[in-house]
Amino acid sequence: MTDLLITNARLIDPAAGLDAPGALLIQSGRIAAHGPSLSAPELTPTLDAQGAILAPGLVDMRASLGEPGFEHRETIASAARAAAAGGITTLCALPDTEPALDDPALLQFLIRRGEATGSLTILPYGAATMDCAGKDMAEFGLLREAGAIAFTDGRRAIASSRAMRLALSYARGFGCFIVQHPEDPSLAAGGAATEGELATRLGLPGIPAAAEAILVARDIALARLTRGHVHFAHVSTGAALDLIRAAKAEGLAVTCDTAPPISTSMRPPSATTAPTRSSPRPCAATRTGWRSWQPSQTARSTPSPRTTSRATPTTSACPSPRRRRVAPAWQRSLVSRSPACMAGTSRCSRRWGC
Repeated sequence: MTDLLITNARLIDPAAGLDAPGALLIQSGRIAAHGPSLSAPELTPTLDAQGAILAPGLVDMRASLGEPGFEHRETIASAARAAAAGGITTLCALPDTEPALDDPALLQFLIRRGEATGSLTILPYGAATMDCAGKDMAEFGLLREAGAIAFTDGRRAIASSRAMRLALSYARGFGCFIVQHPEDPSLAAGGAATEGELATRLGLPGIPAAAEAILVARDIALARLTRGHVHFAHVSTGAALDLIRAAKAEGLAVTCDTAPPISTSMRPPSATTAPTRSSPRPCAATRTGWRSWQPSQTARSTPSPRTTSRATPTTSACPSPRRRRVAPAWQRSLVSRSPACMAGTSRCSRRWGC
């Protein structure tokens, strides 16, 4: 089907500043016209978009493909189907596959495989170092000629300062840039999340924010030295952003990007909902509902009678630090799983600084 009229769509084109309802006419596989009201030529099929968004294809700047090397996980064909389902028409493929994209023939193979799908354009990154190992430099000239859009070691940082300096210099000579994974490998070893309260609550080994800032600061200094262009991928800390802002203000060729999971899922608890020193704090859970206690008269006396309600949760101020009540183990396990108790422990007075 090469001719089609799509009606009742929300047309979005950021390049043209378009965001309005309308229709779009496709003739011979190309966009012929668009506007608020279009009539279908004779024998042209019509598709009612029912208010859905109609926009240019999206570009995934950082895609980790299973092919080559991990075809049991994903192939180019399955990646094309998944991309089409999400409105993505172009993938920038990372080079840390098996084998790594440090050979011009592998880059040409990926590009041809993408063209064969008919719906997906693959723009491969070339490996900055051989096998993405961070040691010997790859053949930038041959990889660039084969279609590499930039150079990176993918999800591995180029840890060697000397290798990074050479990479920036070579990339500048071929009119492209280096994409860096901004994380000092020695500081980040064994970590799974940015170090902080949330990582502690989830029981995840932390990576200090300095691990990102240290590598960003080093690479900015090398970009200043070589006058090369460095792009920091998925930046996740404010300290690194401050360094990047300062470098851009200085006129250096420094850019960056981030990702939705970084800016949403790692957000700290809202200040409007988190308990404060003067507000009541959730304390403990029972098998029949939430309950609260009042401070006891003496340090070792039994807490005052509790009011239990399944329908309406009730809380009151926690006991003072000297009047703590240690809940049984089964209560502590319930507390740690409940969204109503942010303390995650029966000693919530210590947690919240009562």
